[in-house]
Amino acid sequence: MKLVFLISKKEFKSYFTSPIAYLLMAFFALIFGFALYTATRDVVRMGFQAQMMGQSQPVNLNDMIIRPLLGFASTVSLFLIPMITMRLIAEEKKTGTIELLLTSPVKDIQIIVGKWLAAMLLYLCILGMSALDIGMLFAWGKPDWRPVLVAYLGLILQGGCLLAIGEFISTLRMYGYDYVISVEHEDSLLSPEEGLTKAIRFLDAIMIKEKAEAAWWV
Repeated sequence: MKLVFLISKKEFKSYFTSPIAYLLMAFFALIFGFALYTATRDVVRMGFQAQMMGQSQPVNLNDMIIRPLLGFASTVSLFLIPMITMRLIAEEKKTGTIELLLTSPVKDIQIIVGKWLAAMLLYLCILGMSALDIGMLFAWGKPDWRPVLVAYLGLILQGGCLLAIGEFISTLRMYGYDYVISVEHEDSLLSPEEGLTKAIRFLDAIMIKEKAEAAWWV
């Protein structure tokens, strides 16, 4: 476990030695902040219009602001996560450090988990930018904190799954595969569960298990 944390620490620091972490955090903060401004402006405008028409209604911050904002954050993360994971494994080969990493006394699973954990920490830092904006709503209003907590838990789980998929794709790029990955189920005779299970078993059977080594024909 200690080696996993060492790999994670090294990978996490490498994000901040390059502009990628700062750019991703700034981009997400800018987009989310603009969405917060737009949502609160619309809610305030609707409140003024309701008062002018003599229809005073309590404002539900969870339904009118927080839920659309966190749903928007989920969509934005679909574009940010590939920028985090595209360099996890493939960058090691590009910089020539993959041989050193694979020949070190570290198991493959420790390398994979360590790099995934570092990417997850960066993703949490990016989500933290949105927590600052949501915190302003709690400072000036009284939204229910329980749906917000569940929504953030969902964002974290979604991010963890997508980061794992991105690391898998980055590993494929290290082996030279740079094309389309698709799992399809079009057989009407099979249930969706059985079709997906058989597709995963088929892909597992053709996956490369051995470590990357120098090409024998060179």
